[in-house]
Amino acid sequence: MALNDRLKEKDAWDICFTVTNYPGSLDALAEEFKPHLGNRLVQEGLQKIGEKFASPEHMGPRFVADFEDIQDQNLRAIRTRDAYERVDHLLRKLGVR
Repeated sequence: MALNDRLKEKDAWDICFTVTNYPGSLDALAEEFKPHLGNRLVQEGLQKIGEKFASPEHMGPRFVADFEDIQDQNLRAIRTRDAYERVDHLLRKLGVR
């Protein structure tokens, strides 16, 4: 919810940090979410994350690269693609996309 309301780069970075470093895998993280998918607030939050990470060019992945202060365009493209793909994978596992 913070990513949508505050529009701070670190909020997008925190999401990527979590999906990258969750013990196990993205699939394990998805399993943790599944029991809570009936919760309206969880659905709303996942939808907002999905909107911000809809492509590598959307706000979420760009904010991640901005927070990490990546100036090199090739490295920036790699980082934004990675951020997008990780979040996309999680959302697809959850049936949000």
